[in-house]
Amino acid sequence: MPPSTPKETTTKVEPWDGAKPYLLDQYAQFNDLIKNGAPKPWSGPLIADQSQATKDSLSQAEQIARGGNTAVLSSGSNAVNGILNSGINSQAANTLSSLQNGSLGTNPTDAYAKSVMNGGASNAPGSYNLNYSNPALSQASGYGTYNNAASGLQSAQANQLANSSNPAASSYLQQTASGANILANPLLNQNIANQQASIADQLKNVTTPQIDSQAALAGRTGSGAYASMRNNADATAAKAMSEVATNALTNQYNQDVAAQQNAANLYGNLYNQDVNNRLNANQQLAATDAQQQQLRQAGTSLYGSLSDSQNAAQLANSNAANAQFNQNNAFQMQGAQMASNNYQNNIANMLGLNGQKLNAANSQIAADSNLNGQKLSAASQAAQQYQNQYLPSQALSGVGTAKDNYNSTVLQSQVDAWNTAQQQPLTNIGNFVNLLNGGGYSNTTQPVYSNTTGQILGGLSSLAGLFSLCDVREKVIHALVGYMPLTNGDKIAMYEFSYRDDPDAIVWTGPIAQEVEEKTGAVIEFAGRKIVDVSGLMKEAA
Repeated sequence: MPPSTPKETTTKVEPWDGAKPYLLDQYAQFNDLIKNGAPKPWSGPLIADQSQATKDSLSQAEQIARGGNTAVLSSGSNAVNGILNSGINSQAANTLSSLQNGSLGTNPTDAYAKSVMNGGASNAPGSYNLNYSNPALSQASGYGTYNNAASGLQSAQANQLANSSNPAASSYLQQTASGANILANPLLNQNIANQQASIADQLKNVTTPQIDSQAALAGRTGSGAYASMRNNADATAAKAMSEVATNALTNQYNQDVAAQQNAANLYGNLYNQDVNNRLNANQQLAATDAQQQQLRQAGTSLYGSLSDSQNAAQLANSNAANAQFNQNNAFQMQGAQMASNNYQNNIANMLGLNGQKLNAANSQIAADSNLNGQKLSAASQAAQQYQNQYLPSQALSGVGTAKDNYNSTVLQSQVDAWNTAQQQPLTNIGNFVNLLNGGGYSNTTQPVYSNTTGQILGGLSSLAGLFSLCDVREKVIHALVGYMPLTNGDKIAMYEFSYRDDPDAIVWTGPIAQEVEEKTGAVIEFAGRKIVDVSGLMKEAA
């Protein structure tokens, strides 16, 4: 049975005649540029050479590090070791030891004084006061009721502290610690409103006018793409306003909770301070009371001792009424006193000499300490002198860095200028083609066959004017309708699709650029989108 003749329905939509020659010319120029390797990469160096100043500074620093003057470091180390291994001045140490172990000797009048104390003095008749009264006895009688002047003030202070609290623990601090001030900032809502108003003003005065202007220039005002851009802008602004409120409330809440925790800690600390102050006041009052009791006991003891002394004196006078040292004993006592005075003078002289020796020993130790301090300072300066050797290379390194930065900037400017010059022709062609197609002029011839092969070929031929839109990112895929065989035995899938920015959602038939790229070499890339080279694809079709 002979094959049936396919029925063909052809819908032909061509570009505006005035745009055709420009489109063909621009496509030809673009094709030539791509075939000639545009855009060509920068073939020069990508890293600027180091300046001579940088090389010299690195060389100088390396020379110092490898063979610099380390004698100053050795001198400093020797000085420190000498101080660590040295002891106290031996002469000063001997002087101090002699003073610590010295003896004052024996008082020559001790033997005679003991003889007199034991009754060895001569007695002589005389008169003595048998009613002797110690004048300090009446004064000591009042010590038993002694009151410390500070006890009353301390008692008042302890009572005041017991019945009061730290004024810093105010009602506001208690309120903050209780959490009552969380999210109570009176300026929070106004701050949120101000930020949201700024976002609304940005949408109203900048974003929306820009969208309207772009849509008007492209002749797309009122289209689905225009409405989508407006809706996206509104949604973005609404989201930003919501985030402003959420972030502000969250930050305020976190700050208020932190303030609540700090207030609770502070309130607890103030309470503990009050308790400690009360304890300290009570302890001081107790100490004063104990001291007062001790002084009273001491006064009572003193009174008893004075009373006993007075009684003893009266008894001694009574017993010694007829005893009196004779004149010889008096002279002997005077001689003993003179000997004692001489002894005391010798001790005073010896103590003065010992003081001079002590001062001399301390001066020697201080001089040694100052000398050691000077040695340590010199050791520290030695390290600084060693480090100063690097100053010229460091200064030269700064000059080299400035030159290196300048050289890098110059090289980068050359690379940027090259890249711009290589990309500019392609960009100009893309801008011109977009301008020619910007008025909604899209011309497509789409034969529709009843057999699959005819549909595939017709679909491919329809791409002659729309191959720039074969990128899957520009399409909405509806269904797989068949395959186109290739000369290498593989095949390319064909789909029914519409374009994302087409408000009429016209259904077309054709391949996806990404799949064509995987199986053939008939794909190029322009302005971030993949483009099918229709003539190249037809050559590979079976």
